[in-house]
Amino acid sequence: MKADEREPTADEAAGMAWWNAIDEMERAKWFQIADSAVVADAWKAFKRIGRPVLKQDPVAWKQGYEAGLSGENRCPYSETVPEAWAWSSGWIEGDADRQKGTRRDA
Repeated sequence: MKADEREPTADEAAGMAWWNAIDEMERAKWFQIADSAVVADAWKAFKRIGRPVLKQDPVAWKQGYEAGLSGENRCPYSETVPEAWAWSSGWIEGDADRQKGTRRDA
């Protein structure tokens, strides 16, 4: 190592490992989120946001819950949209409540 070089900090090493582990599409996404083409900025954005947290659509969840209570298992949403995930989650809960003979205020 040259005299003017230093070892990376633990955070810098983690950022380099993260960057080396993701593909080009993921890198482009984090550059866009960071609004920068600097890897350190992308790493800061990733640490700030992390992996996006999906929020369930309450309307789709309630529809799924009601369907689960009735025993009907036909999701009206395309499997590629987040509403399908929310509907399925509601259905699981509704089906479980139907089997127990209970009902929650959804």
